[in-house]
Amino acid sequence: MSLEDLVASGKKLDVPTRAFVVQVLREAILRGFLEEKETLKQADIARKLGVSHIPVREAFRQLAAEGLLSIYPNKGAVVIGLSPDDVLEIYNIRSLLEVEALNLAAPKLTPLILSRCEFILENAYRTQDVHEWGDLNWEFHQTFYIQGESPRLLGIIKNLYANVDRYSRLFLLKDTDRISSLEEHSNILAPLKSGDFENAGKALKEHLKKTGLFLADQLRRRDTATGN
Repeated sequence: MSLEDLVASGKKLDVPTRAFVVQVLREAILRGFLEEKETLKQADIARKLGVSHIPVREAFRQLAAEGLLSIYPNKGAVVIGLSPDDVLEIYNIRSLLEVEALNLAAPKLTPLILSRCEFILENAYRTQDVHEWGDLNWEFHQTFYIQGESPRLLGIIKNLYANVDRYSRLFLLKDTDRISSLEEHSNILAPLKSGDFENAGKALKEHLKKTGLFLADQLRRRDTATGN
């Protein structure tokens, strides 16, 4: 899929122009079509997406709030890149917040919701598309956390997830790596199904720790290879 395909697919949805621009740019960053440190000009993006400057400017601001872009006066927006230490910090924060989100949600997880999570996990095992896998990965986590009925907490978690999701899609290319991650998801789901919330939280914390260490190591290897 190319940037043009993203634009075409976005236009099929009945969404406001600003939401369309945010959707296309976010997905382009996640898929690596817009690379780290790449400068985005309002006029260029408006022309490519067939919209006015106003929704592009608003989209830049939203994506900056999400930590995906930095905005510079008279220059445009720049795609933010993360260092290995940035990734580790984000995963440490995610661990604190997501364990709390799971604790809030756990008593409200009905058999129907847990079955939904199991279905998402099964689809994630089947897909060969790393981007579909990334979408399913977030859907799995979100399905738990949304039950905690803490929208601000969920919003913070979602922003942190968006910051590192592109690196999961970049480095979890091997089937064995994705399967290992999914097995860790199974280790979270199993104790939830038996009502063992404490061990579910421990499994979630361990999963996030392993993922953070893996992605930080992959970033170090990439930066060493490229001389950054």
